[in-house]
Amino acid sequence: MSTDYKFPTDVCVLACSGPSLNLVDPFELGVPVVAVSTAIRVITNPHYWVLADFLNEMHGEEGSVAYQNENVVKVVPMGKTHIRHKTNIRNALNVPYQDAAPNSPSKEAHLFSGKYPLLKGPHKSVTLAIQWLHQVGVKKVIWVGNNLRAISPEEKYAYKSTSTDLRKAHNYSATLDQSHRALKEWYPIAKKKGFEWYSWKCGEVFEKFVPPFDYDAFVKSESVFSFPAEQSKHEVVSIAITKPQKHRATKKEKREVRNFRQVEKLRRPNKEERRQANQERLQKQREEKQLEINLKKNQPKIINAPKTPVSNKKYPKYVKANPKSIKDSLR
Repeated sequence: MSTDYKFPTDVCVLACSGPSLNLVDPFELGVPVVAVSTAIRVITNPHYWVLADFLNEMHGEEGSVAYQNENVVKVVPMGKTHIRHKTNIRNALNVPYQDAAPNSPSKEAHLFSGKYPLLKGPHKSVTLAIQWLHQVGVKKVIWVGNNLRAISPEEKYAYKSTSTDLRKAHNYSATLDQSHRALKEWYPIAKKKGFEWYSWKCGEVFEKFVPPFDYDAFVKSESVFSFPAEQSKHEVVSIAITKPQKHRATKKEKREVRNFRQVEKLRRPNKEERRQANQERLQKQREEKQLEINLKKNQPKIINAPKTPVSNKKYPKYVKANPKSIKDSLR
């Protein structure tokens, strides 16, 4: 668990896998580039790579290579670093990652508060990434490739969709809608706490609630963003790819995680509430079954009409021949 990690700059480019990623060059600004999940198939050598799930076929061959590349810092939830597909992860930062109730009263207070664990939210790599970036000192995030809308499954990504990608074509818009709702809800909280988001050609859906990135202002005046003007792209890379020290959780960090889990546990229904809910569910099932039985009883009985006998004249009855009479006739 690397809870004391500090980002090399206070600004970065957060690259998602939407088709607008092909409209820009994320490395052009000279700041660290953070790839989100399957964006690794387009940006094969980012400074950071955030993925909330295990490495899988959706990340492509590029993901398998980056997974073992020590020059790419991987940011993953705790427990997501074991071997999958015989591929070992290298140079990874483990972050505490905790589920929370959707309508938790402390959700706004805990989000972007500088405390661990990070909120699971809709369990997307993009929501993990934005929380972690603000947690480690990034104040300004320039988003690229975050379209949040797709006309068809084939046009959802910046890369060409394969048969593996199209296996989830039936709910291709559902995942985008989940990210859309979470980011739209989280942006005012981030803004209130002093963080800034900018959309670099991400499209109208994202730019309805996030201001567009002013590229000309960035080029003309570096004072728009507070990162060192003399720091070159290569220097940023050398800082970003520094392998972090292994970190053990302190007693204070463990206590924070334990307290957070206890608060979430209190919000769950107690034993009596669960028992009552279970009884109501069983009573409802019994009523539905009794109603089905009553409906069957009240249905009118259908009496089958007798079959018309077959005429013997048309279909003469077959009479079995007597073997003895046959032998007599042959003599």
